[in-house]
Amino acid sequence: MYICDRKLFGAGYRELIGNYFESMGKASVVMIYPFVKSSSIVSNLNFPGDIDLLIIPYEDNQLIVSKTLAIELKIIRAKFTKQAKSPNDFGFSQAIGLLKAGFPYVAVAHLIISDHSPKDYWREVGMAQVLNTDTGAAKWLGLSKKDMMPIDLMTRAYGRLKANCPNENIGLLASYIDKNNSGLWFPEGRAAQFNPESNINTLEQITEFYYRNYENFIDTRKWPKD
Repeated sequence: MYICDRKLFGAGYRELIGNYFESMGKASVVMIYPFVKSSSIVSNLNFPGDIDLLIIPYEDNQLIVSKTLAIELKIIRAKFTKQAKSPNDFGFSQAIGLLKAGFPYVAVAHLIISDHSPKDYWREVGMAQVLNTDTGAAKWLGLSKKDMMPIDLMTRAYGRLKANCPNENIGLLASYIDKNNSGLWFPEGRAAQFNPESNINTLEQITEFYYRNYENFIDTRKWPKD
């Protein structure tokens, strides 16, 4: 559900890959492989047992293997009455395992789903219509009441991630999945930093895995085709 929502996935990928996202051209693609067995890439890697999302950028007929991003996912199933709920396992031990194995970029993402707040708890927010994405011109639409619990849940989840993260190279993401598809809530996160333990051997193994399994990757473009 997450990777099939191109806008939501793109907003999260932008947070996790940092400035590289802005440099990606019109023909840029990311190749996504969900739930890949770790040892099928690095033969002696047994923990974590799998990589929840393996993402390899692709541009101008060239894999950008050095920008490969491995993501450990956790789900937070929150409720209005249980907004402080957190996963039993943050996912950091798995992320550390991927850093030690030499993956160039590693992140932990907490994906949040929830019910809705009663309307008595909705908050007044300003609404505007974007008229021009290049200039930032917008039309003021006035005030409206909105269920802002998704923002509260992401802020809380991201705060927990930052407070507990054991390694500054790990990217962090808290993203809300709206099951009713009523709009996009921009995630909170920080970019993964290049792993100093990354090595040419691991990059070569990622490349070999891709060419053995390219038909199983999901091809997701940064921009829609003209």
